[in-house]
Amino acid sequence: MGDEAVEEIQVVVFSLNDSLYGVDVRQVREITPMGQVTPVPGAPYFVDGVTNLRGQVTTVIDLKKRFGLGEEGGNGKEKRMIIVEPKGIPVGMIVDSVTEVLRLESNAVEGTPDVLESSIDTRYIKGIGKLGDGRLLIIVDLEEILSGEVM
Repeated sequence: MGDEAVEEIQVVVFSLNDSLYGVDVRQVREITPMGQVTPVPGAPYFVDGVTNLRGQVTTVIDLKKRFGLGEEGGNGKEKRMIIVEPKGIPVGMIVDSVTEVLRLESNAVEGTPDVLESSIDTRYIKGIGKLGDGRLLIIVDLEEILSGEVM
């Protein structure tokens, strides 16, 4: 009994240029409106700068730049920062909007296709989730997104 249970993952769903993405909710500390970001000279191209998040200096990255999606699209009023804490260090990720938190059965998530037609480097993609209404959700790999220059 119990071996038949389908494992579920919960993801925070966000949008970038009208495409849906998801990140494991266990990796998200909080979601905040965009605050003031101070540029840091010499930072990698996708690091917008740093912000003061309740007294803690937090690196802010622009996921559109990291993914090579350009800067078009998205309503400035809806922009949000998803605060994640891999390795205990907070990092803010700028997204166009956060739409929902949902549960996905693990069998609704497939690995990244070898020939994925996307401008996003496939190493940043953990899998593709199929939503009940036929839409696809790109599940991102935080460790890869934040590897190297950010941490």
